[in-house]
Amino acid sequence: IYSFGKIIYYLFEKKEILQMKFTCLESIPPINDIDDSMQLLFKKCLLINPNERPTINEFKEVIFNQISSYYFLDKFTLVFELFPYLKECFAFIMKHYKIDQFIVMLQYFSFLLKSLSYRCISNVYYHLGYLFSTNIKSKNNFKKAFELFKKAEHYNNSSALFSIGYMYYNGIGFTQNYTESLVYFKKAADLEEPNSFYYLGVMHYFGQGVETDINKAEYYFKISAQPKTAKALYYLGLIYYDDKKYSCAMKYLMSSAKSKNSKAL
Repeated sequence: IYSFGKIIYYLFEKKEILQMKFTCLESIPPINDIDDSMQLLFKKCLLINPNERPTINEFKEVIFNQISSYYFLDKFTLVFELFPYLKECFAFIMKHYKIDQFIVMLQYFSFLLKSLSYRCISNVYYHLGYLFSTNIKSKNNFKKAFELFKKAEHYNNSSALFSIGYMYYNGIGFTQNYTESLVYFKKAADLEEPNSFYYLGVMHYFGQGVETDINKAEYYFKISAQPKTAKALYYLGLIYYDDKKYSCAMKYLMSSAKSKNSKAL
């Protein structure tokens, strides 16, 4: 509840309160352009005494009865959908991170929530899933990350599609499945997600979930190598070396080495 209040005030450009503590309602700055019941609700969230803060049921009753703007109703509806995930993330951060790191993470989520619209809801799902998959290490939280990535998939979020493929490819949170990873890497590649091209190249090169096809591997590695991906350059070097095109092999291996890939040496 306290974290939710911080997020709301950040959304309404009240960033100065992030590091402040309040013992009474009168000391909390007001939010412009919202009615008194909403004002009271959000102020109570910031009180130091947890017994004086509103319950989740109070939230739902006030918000869904008082907000008339569809844009804000849509925004708060999503906040409530994400609330269990946010609550768990903040609990972990407060336990394992210093206060300045906690504030940075709070600002990170507030920034995402602030920009909510149907065009970027998928980014909120993706970034929250990313936090679960990278900063909170447990099998249960990988499943939560997967769940959030799947929600982002509905909006064709290329990063989420790649992340699902990556989890299947490496067996993160569940059994390794090359067939499923191939499906998601292809979906992400269709949306021009850069990392997916590299993994499609690797899978065709080694025959993972698909028959070995050096020509397709070369095709994907070349796309992946355009932004100078060191590993893609390395595999292109190997392909040309095996094909006895030594000058081309040297070119790509040297480029990979310059990108600090020690294997190319």
